Amino acid sequence: MRRETWALIVSSVCLFVLLAGCSIGTGATPTPAPATQTSVAVTATQAAIPTDMLTYRTTSYTAMVSLTKSVPNTQIRYANKQSDLFELNINGFAAFVRSGDTISWRGLVAPSLYTSYQLIVSPGSEIDMFTQGSVDIVVFNPVPVELFNLPLLNNPGTFTGLQLQYVVPIGQRIPGTTMVYQGTSNGEVQFSGTSQYPISSVGNSLNWLGQLGQNIYVRYNLVITSASETELQLSGTGEMVYIPYRPPLQPQPRT
Repeated sequence: MRRETWALIVSSVCLFVLLAGCSIGTGATPTPAPATQTSVAVTATQAAIPTDMLTYRTTSYTAMVSLTKSVPNTQIRYANKQSDLFELNINGFAAFVRSGDTISWRGLVAPSLYTSYQLIVSPGSEIDMFTQGSVDIVVFNPVPVELFNLPLLNNPGTFTGLQLQYVVPIGQRIPGTTMVYQGTSNGEVQFSGTSQYPISSVGNSLNWLGQLGQNIYVRYNLVITSASETELQLSGTGEMVYIPYRPPLQPQPRT
């Protein structure tokens, strides 16, 4: 991702503190709402990025929302249905949308965990509302710590099916982990920074479980696709588990 893209992400987060984090595709004005919590399945792709942030983009986020409930971990609440109109409460504003309209929300769902939702609304049933779309996720100032087991968490949020791709230069960490690529020797791939067996081979799986920050945990299931004297290439899937704010941190409305 280009430097301008990272600058845009950081600028968006800074503006989030001052501005309302919502908009809808129809131009309607977005009413405070509690958040509910469920696990969601997502697909994301990530390349090697600066060590002060990790980014993921999900393109298959879905959520079925019952009347009076919220899109999980957001301030988008489904308030009422009037004929073909969905009445929403978003960050203190009323919004009216129809099937096919786009709604958006930005906010911190957990400490150092920023999300930006772009969702399309459609009927889920006679009453329920179905949302699907993309979510950009940023973990700021990650400090990876390797774990053997995931701690017992109370009603966590979950992003699953993260699609990961990395190109790691020799001597550098695999993003979001403590593992450092140390090159190859006699056809073997060597690592440091882990309590696991530090030698593997091209084509083997590489699994890592750890903590990125306060109440943010990740599990990577990667495959070593190639290794050379200069770089390591990995691909696979991941899962993120976190304890969300309840409700999510709400930005201040525009004035």
